[in-house]
Amino acid sequence: MAVDAIEVKLDEIEKWAAGRPVNRDELRLMFELARDHLGHRTPGSFEPGDLDELLLEVYPRRVEIPSGTDAVQIVEAARDLVDFIEETTDTTGELLTELEDAVPEFMEIVAENAPASHGLAEMLEELGLPSDRMPGIRLPSADVLLAAAKQSKLLARAHELAAWAGDGKEVDDDDELTDEAVAQAAAALGVDDQLEIRVLADLAEFAGFASTESGSFAPLPGGFEQWPDGGNVAEIWQTGFISTFGFVLDRVADFRGSDIDFADVPANLLIMLFLARDVGLPRTEISELIHELTEDEWHGYVEQHGDPADFFIHVMTEIGGLEVDGENVRYTPLALNAVREHFMANGVDVPLLPPSAEMTAADLAALAMDLSGPEMAAEQAAWLSSRETVPAARELLAVAADGPARVRVWATGVVTELGVAEVWREVLDVDALRPYARYALGETELELSELGWITIDGLTLFVEADEQGIPDLGPAVAPLLPTGNEVELLDVMWRLPHPDVVATLNLLGKYHPDKRIAKHARKVAHKATTLHSQE
Repeated sequence: MAVDAIEVKLDEIEKWAAGRPVNRDELRLMFELARDHLGHRTPGSFEPGDLDELLLEVYPRRVEIPSGTDAVQIVEAARDLVDFIEETTDTTGELLTELEDAVPEFMEIVAENAPASHGLAEMLEELGLPSDRMPGIRLPSADVLLAAAKQSKLLARAHELAAWAGDGKEVDDDDELTDEAVAQAAAALGVDDQLEIRVLADLAEFAGFASTESGSFAPLPGGFEQWPDGGNVAEIWQTGFISTFGFVLDRVADFRGSDIDFADVPANLLIMLFLARDVGLPRTEISELIHELTEDEWHGYVEQHGDPADFFIHVMTEIGGLEVDGENVRYTPLALNAVREHFMANGVDVPLLPPSAEMTAADLAALAMDLSGPEMAAEQAAWLSSRETVPAARELLAVAADGPARVRVWATGVVTELGVAEVWREVLDVDALRPYARYALGETELELSELGWITIDGLTLFVEADEQGIPDLGPAVAPLLPTGNEVELLDVMWRLPHPDVVATLNLLGKYHPDKRIAKHARKVAHKATTLHSQE
């Protein structure tokens, strides 16, 4: 069934709705799922039993439903579809009854799966990261990503396994290939390790190449024909990657007959590899993370079966999701795109970055607020290399003058490393930058108000950490208040027109190890609160 047939049917539904909004995207997905899993050759050709199968079997297995709100949207779209069918064809109301009977069970299934969806936000919070956004990423064009997806070795072998299944191969009571069938498949495909056949069978089902819904492992009409030149290859790769990432270690444990619990590993690795971006994680760090999350069973498992990180990296490399560069392992652009889509589906925003040469200083500053370490250093170096030094420094200082303290600390630090004295002289009359300019030009004896401004800027870096409940900030906070004339400096700081003065004085009052100074910081924080509340 051609995609244009679905679009024609969607046009019919919108015309029927007479201006009332309908969820075209959700209806399109329903038609595609019905085509691939129910065998519909004509969009909307639902018969009794189809809605039950679609909502209670196909959706839970094939579609990520992040929340109850998303489930409601699916139900509303299904109701629109049924109303359309009821009003435009000769039906007896069976579909409507079937839908309403299926909805409670469908919502229960979504609710049962909800903790896995919400776990992503919770895990981001536990890692001290925002639960609603991640650092932006840069991706190649859709054509480049599609070409890469078609090169997936593991998907090609999974498709080959589905083709080998022909009219169907025997499955056991768990709807998995029997041991005999696995041995036959290994011989036919020239595979030495039967574990690989189990992984390929999983992937064939994840990707929609094969199914056991008929009572045997057999090619799935619609999905099988999509590889490698169909219109859904990108989606197939993404589904295969995310599903395999999440379940392959469980498959290994099951195959080995081990009780090791890998449940917490995929989500942690998914996030940590995403944060590592182009730099990647050392292979040893991936192994240590799995060790930490499976502490009780780790040593016994490794002694018998080896490091699970090795198999995980091998499989994800074969599917085209990871690449190894020396000792480091990183996501491919395909995987970055898939993980971004996964985050977005769970309510976590991940902006797309333009090429470095097209980024403004404000774009780079926004990225610096979410990214650090070698990953940010690489972005910064790429941006600076794309423009001349003096104009780049001017752009950065313009952002520093107008931005919040965290941006100012970062941007002035970058410009200081560039060694462009003429640019610093240009901003001596800018109140927010004058202290940094004087210091960069070699004037180490700053006025107390200037020193106070820089001190407040620096302390703001830890205000958010304190709000997030990060413990033991004292050793980091105390050195930011210059020693020798702390009380005199605090008496100047509280009068400064800095938006973060109250928060930073409270921070000092909470964490400074010298009780006398901490008490004075709390005292002037009260004064600053009163002063700035009148402005």
